[in-house]
Amino acid sequence: IGVSIAGIYDSENDCIRSSMMPELSSIKLMQNISKIFKHDNIVIENSSCLCAAGVIEAQEGYKERTISCLSVSDCIECTTCDKGYYIKGNGNLAGRLGDIPYSPSVTYANFMRITAEADYVEDPVLDLLKIISAAYSPDTIYICSSKFTFNPPAVKRLEASLHSGMLWPATPPAVKFIHSTELESMNAIISRIIGNWLDKILERSE
Repeated sequence: IGVSIAGIYDSENDCIRSSMMPELSSIKLMQNISKIFKHDNIVIENSSCLCAAGVIEAQEGYKERTISCLSVSDCIECTTCDKGYYIKGNGNLAGRLGDIPYSPSVTYANFMRITAEADYVEDPVLDLLKIISAAYSPDTIYICSSKFTFNPPAVKRLEASLHSGMLWPATPPAVKFIHSTELESMNAIISRIIGNWLDKILERSE
């Protein structure tokens, strides 16, 4: 069962952190959902991270790779899967750029202000790609955005600038833009969850 929330799910305290609706922090979300459905195959996450998980797990051999998915929509989030394990930020929050120690000054407001003033999104996105590369050393970075569209030449320019702008101990990451919609990505993660649940049911019946 996938539960998409408008905010950040804090799994340690079982609550939603939201500056828009602070009253959500008093709700014990997993505790209540588990009472209703009575099994443990429940995923609670911000919608961008759920979509990113669907994108990542659709890639071949993702459990042997380190993959980051940069989502720029109503917030900026980086979901990173390191050989099948999803990296969490400070306070066990799911990989938000504000939680990466390399980038305390990166905020959504600053990002949108820079892109609006310059009317050019590639430079700010390149800065985000550098932060992700320094923090996680992924072999591939996927960009998902409902606000900006990157054509193939723009993605190639970003990749070339990233490769030339940093010192790499190993192979620099490939940069790819995801053209699928959020609904298609959500279908991927929901299908995975249903599949895992069915596998468990079949195992018990054997």
